[in-house]
Amino acid sequence: MTDPTLIVYGGAFDPPHAGHADAVRRVLDRFPAAAVVVMPAAAPAVAGSDAAKAPQASFDDRAAMTALAFEGLGPRVNVSRLEAELPKPNFTVNTLQVLRAKNPGARLGLLIGGDQLEAFPKWRAHAEILQLAAVVAIGRNGPPPAAAFAPVIALEGWPPPAKSRKIRAAIAAREPVPDGWLAPAVRAYIDQKRLYAHNEVI
Repeated sequence: MTDPTLIVYGGAFDPPHAGHADAVRRVLDRFPAAAVVVMPAAAPAVAGSDAAKAPQASFDDRAAMTALAFEGLGPRVNVSRLEAELPKPNFTVNTLQVLRAKNPGARLGLLIGGDQLEAFPKWRAHAEILQLAAVVAIGRNGPPPAAAFAPVIALEGWPPPAKSRKIRAAIAAREPVPDGWLAPAVRAYIDQKRLYAHNEVI
C-alpha cells in the first residue's frame, strides 16, 4: 500500500486531549513525508444513521481548543474549519470528496481509532471512503483489531488513557482532571470559557 501524503484526523475534540496529540505524533513519525489536517466536526454523524451527535462545546470553542492542542506539533499539522461549511450532519465521505477536489495530487489517508475501525462497515458510503483514502488505524493498547473489509495501515496504540468523556465529567463534578490529560493552553481556555462546568453555582 502506498503511503498517504495528506492524512485527515477528524473528531468531536470535545475537548482535545493528550491521546489525540499522541496519535498525531505517531502518524508524523510513521509518515515523514505526510501532512496531517485535523478536522473538528461541526455536526458529526452517528455511524449507521442520519442522526448527528451533539458535542457539549460549540464548534468555535472546539476548533479553538483543537488549534491550541496541536500548535506545538510543527508545520506539518494544520487544523481546518472545513466541516463548518458542509451540510449537517456531515459524513466523512463528504469531507474526503472536498479534500480530494482541493488537493488533486495528494494521496489521502484517514486516521481512525480501533473502536472506529470496528464500526467502519456501518459508516455512510464506506466503500467510497476506501476508494478516496487509505485507512490508518491506531489502537489504544497495541495494534488495532484486524479489519475484515480492506487493507489497513495499523499503528501501535498510544499510552495516554485520557478520554474526553471523563474530562468533561471531572470538570462538571469539580474534580481534578488527571495530570497530563490536557495541554495547559487547552485547560486555560476551558477555565476561561467555563466550559463543561454544568454544576457550577453562579
